[in-house]
Amino acid sequence: MVFRVIAHVVRPTISHARIAVALLALAALAAPGWGQAVDAHGVGPGFILDKAGRLTSDRTEVISGAESIKGEYSGKGSYTAYLRTEPTILPLLPNHPYSVSFDYRILRTPSKGFEVLFLSPTGAARGHFLPSRRITGVAGDSGRAMLKSTLGGYQDYLVFWNVVGTGTIVIDNIEIRDEGRNSLIAVEDAEPLTLRLAQAFIPEATVGRGFWAAPAIGGGASPYAWSVEGSLPPGLRLDSDGELYGSPASAGRFFVLAKVRDASGLSNRITLRLDVRAAPRPAPKPKPLTIVDRSDDPYFSELEHHEAAVVHPVPYHLAFRNPLKGMRPYSESARSHPFASLARQYIEWNLLESKESDSVDKIREVTDRLIGDLPAYNIKIIPRVYLEWPPDKQYWPSDLKRGDYRSPAFRARMDRLIARLGQAWNEDPRIAYVETGIIGLWGEQHDPAFASTGGKDPLPPDMEKEFGDDFQSAFPDKLLMRRYPRDLVDYPFGVHWDVFGAFDRGFWGNDSSGMTKELATPELADAWKTAPHGGEIDPTFLGEPDSSNRSMENVVRKHAARLVDLIQRLHWNHLGILESLNRSKQELWDQASRIQNALGYCFVIEEAAYSPRVEPGGRLVLSMKIRNTGSSPFYYAWPLEVELLDSVTCRPAWRSLWTGLDIRKWLPGSLVEIEQVFAIPSDIPVGRYILSLAILDPAGMVPAARFAVVNYYNGGRTPLGPVGISVSPGSQELGDFDDLQADRSLYYLAPSR
Repeated sequence: MVFRVIAHVVRPTISHARIAVALLALAALAAPGWGQAVDAHGVGPGFILDKAGRLTSDRTEVISGAESIKGEYSGKGSYTAYLRTEPTILPLLPNHPYSVSFDYRILRTPSKGFEVLFLSPTGAARGHFLPSRRITGVAGDSGRAMLKSTLGGYQDYLVFWNVVGTGTIVIDNIEIRDEGRNSLIAVEDAEPLTLRLAQAFIPEATVGRGFWAAPAIGGGASPYAWSVEGSLPPGLRLDSDGELYGSPASAGRFFVLAKVRDASGLSNRITLRLDVRAAPRPAPKPKPLTIVDRSDDPYFSELEHHEAAVVHPVPYHLAFRNPLKGMRPYSESARSHPFASLARQYIEWNLLESKESDSVDKIREVTDRLIGDLPAYNIKIIPRVYLEWPPDKQYWPSDLKRGDYRSPAFRARMDRLIARLGQAWNEDPRIAYVETGIIGLWGEQHDPAFASTGGKDPLPPDMEKEFGDDFQSAFPDKLLMRRYPRDLVDYPFGVHWDVFGAFDRGFWGNDSSGMTKELATPELADAWKTAPHGGEIDPTFLGEPDSSNRSMENVVRKHAARLVDLIQRLHWNHLGILESLNRSKQELWDQASRIQNALGYCFVIEEAAYSPRVEPGGRLVLSMKIRNTGSSPFYYAWPLEVELLDSVTCRPAWRSLWTGLDIRKWLPGSLVEIEQVFAIPSDIPVGRYILSLAILDPAGMVPAARFAVVNYYNGGRTPLGPVGISVSPGSQELGDFDDLQADRSLYYLAPSR
């Protein structure tokens, strides 16, 4: 074997190609998701496969393990990226030394080489490049490449792997080191079966305040055994069961290398990024706990002490992401969108099923590939299957006649596809809602339309019932949407309106006045209470010249008040409106925040009263008044968990689910009063605790939907007040709260295959 590695120090004259690569990288950060990983089962959080990158499991190509990362390009471009790091997860400090190393094998001789470099998109757009490492050679050459660089003064550095010219390479066993601190901060081995971190971000900690997190692991079999290979931030410890807790002593950004081993012996090294912020100055002044007599309350009157601690949390007014509602960009843009918990995913029929012999397993495989690592970012998708994309793209299975929606052959295959979609998606927690789609242009159920909508040459009347029956049967547990309110009226489906807010042009199915009138008919007036209304904006229906991001931004700036009014009156849950949003555009940010706040549910705790002191083995009463100030309900029956957190570490000491509670009934505008008695275990240690709440995603039973109050701890918990177990609860002091808008640490667990 010939080993030929040339460290080519590039000090280029700034070519148009280089600037183009820099601008694409800048676009990737401004509109996150560009070049997003096509299979995040192989690349973990912190790495993204780009345009020329994919995973290979071909045994003649793989360097080690089951898969390697393959970079391949045959076009006319000069610099084509195949892999990069994600700076929001793996931030690199300016003016700091780093190194990157990896194994490689050349599969096809390059025309110019393969390059790795530390790149600042901001700096590169100004012509500022660091020296790169270029690998040249011939097919069959292999080795291990390394690049060391001291970064410049920019804040947005990432590691970029390019094909320079044409050629094919595979790489594996990537390590990125902080040379200034002599620590390994990231590893990537592209292994699909390797244990990996299942959440993109660990909750941020605060100096001097209790901290607890249990980093989630994907893959393998529980229980998992953890051990630290690096060093932990002062004041924290990591138990063998994976609980990270303590009270941080110093601020900063820390990378902790840990080893995880599952029950079968499978192991992997995992890098945990932990941000610790400085304690606020001055520290908040403790407030006395408000105690009132509740002897007239049937729950409190049964206790030895009839007193209740009463708190009135301050409402949180900024926009923030919350599950199953809000802005809904494409899945490629959703990961770093500031408000996205939903993503739209349009899927070609022939991608799921290209011929009759294809099985439901292919649907599952395609779904896995398209969704990738979205659960690590707490994002669920809304899929729609389609056959035609104007002006001329067709995605029919190879054994069906294009454009033939009426034949028995098509209808039989439609029935089978819908049944198989149900097998694949009905119980998949990564699917939020399903747009029934399939029929007509873009799957928007027009051209042709169902008979109820009418129009030119509609489908046979019985086909509408067949379609509705198919979906209702296939998806007993998933909420569905159709395009036009007049269609499928006898089914419990919501609506997706693809030109939401449109100016009136004379067609009821697009016009805002027409859709408003349709949704107010007696048979549809209350449909929003049990099924979501969603959709997207088309700027050309609101006076803009095209559908560009600039036009969409103009719509938000000009028509936010109009859109918010419609959202509230029509009880809208989600909306495709902005693919990216940057706080630097303050006016746009403010108007977009108004829209995000209006969409979906918004649960505000107006009052909570609870037992301030409980004996071990005793009872804790909690009553609350909660108002939904949003526009729609929460559409799934997720559980509410009540917890007692250790007042020093915030580690959960006791948890219980609120029984007999259905949060789907917390309708907009309604004030809900709930009360329950909880049995506290007799073996709970004496001490001071913090009473806390969390609405859990059943996919992993992890904190997910959040109350819109200032009382908030990162990771999805709402602290209410202190509880004493055999001691006085003390003051109302709960420490400084975290910011709902800033917390990116929520996630859920994807199903294992």
